[in-house]
Amino acid sequence: MAKLCRSLHVFSDSIFLGMTTTNADVNRYLKLCQSLRQLTQHEEAGQVCEQALLQWPNHAALWLQRCELYEDQQQWAAALHGRLHLAKLCPQDYANLSEVADLYQRLGDFESSVAYYTQAQSLAPQHPVVANNLGNALQLVHRYEEALTQYQRATTFDSNYFDAWHNCAVTLRRLERMTEAQQAADHSLELVPQHPKAVWNLALS
Repeated sequence: MAKLCRSLHVFSDSIFLGMTTTNADVNRYLKLCQSLRQLTQHEEAGQVCEQALLQWPNHAALWLQRCELYEDQQQWAAALHGRLHLAKLCPQDYANLSEVADLYQRLGDFESSVAYYTQAQSLAPQHPVVANNLGNALQLVHRYEEALTQYQRATTFDSNYFDAWHNCAVTLRRLERMTEAQQAADHSLELVPQHPKAVWNLALS
């Protein structure tokens, strides 16, 4: 560990002295930042990312690293700012758009969360996790029928997706469609009998 720390500091010093200036060194910045994150040296990792972004301001991998560093520290607003910039650089990256949606949700902007999950789904229309997460966002703005459609969509793409079946059961109960709710709950129990959510479904059956 001590040897690793010394090597990181040597390379970090070379960065701030301006000794690394070629595009080939981007990966070295990334590896250094990742190593510092693993050591929970977040402040130093942030400095490395910022220095690299001064040289390569539109490098997507560097922005991703910066965003993940903010997320490590639960700095949600800063992470959102970075992810929105990353979305401009990589507009077809549905995973990043999903992260934007999640960050809006964490910050209490549920309508924006729905909008970005919808955008992510337009790029990954058969991704069950995106459909399930969009359903969760729709629940938060009380659009229950639409949420149910997304949960059912998720189970269509992955018939063994426990969370989607559980969410179907919960939403169907909310809509007072009890027979269908029971069927969805039973199916979730078959998938993962010992899961806490499955036990909760059983308690309500």
